[in-house]
Amino acid sequence: MESSLAQIIGLVFDLDGTLVESYAAHIKSWSSAVASFGIKALEGDIRPHLGRSSEDIARALLGRKDDRDVETAFRLKDEIYLRILPSELKPVRGALETLAGLKARGYRISIASSNPTRIITRSLEAVRLNHLADSIASQDEVKRGKPEPDLFLLASRKLGLGPGKCLAVGDTAYDVLAGKAAGMKTVAFSGGVQAASDLRRVLPDYLIRDLCELLVLLPESGPIV
Repeated sequence: MESSLAQIIGLVFDLDGTLVESYAAHIKSWSSAVASFGIKALEGDIRPHLGRSSEDIARALLGRKDDRDVETAFRLKDEIYLRILPSELKPVRGALETLAGLKARGYRISIASSNPTRIITRSLEAVRLNHLADSIASQDEVKRGKPEPDLFLLASRKLGLGPGKCLAVGDTAYDVLAGKAAGMKTVAFSGGVQAASDLRRVLPDYLIRDLCELLVLLPESGPIV
């Protein structure tokens, strides 16, 4: 147990790549969506943007600023993703055990995702993690996406906690930067989309390879409320 984490009461988790193995489905959906605009986007084109808001990803892939095209692209992507979601998603190894263990110790859990609410809800249901989340903070509730702090700040408010009482956990530099900007301690998870070497560059407070390491980092007795 890390003594510097003794004040933590809530955990704010990114969804894709952190709790749910979904990047292949996201890449497939983005590739199909922008193809309708005559754009060929391969995994190498899409992968660096994963973790950002759908609007930011659409704008980057389309290479244009027309708001109508951007909105059409990301809404089409979401519809494609929802169709393939049930058969494509599975929980990240250790996600169920970790969230259940944290809940049993009395920690509060929020999901802060760059997806709209309906996709977050369906994703959690698909991998049977929905009962372990106390709240959801979605991209359609904030103006700015990661790496801005808006999503993580919303998540902490929904948990009824100050940012200093929350630990941000994610698998991309965007998650770490957003958590740091929100005033939270940060944990980078290297089992998702970005390698440990890339995550170290944004200086997370902790770097883990397995989600179950959170059960070692945090007090076994649970938070002192």
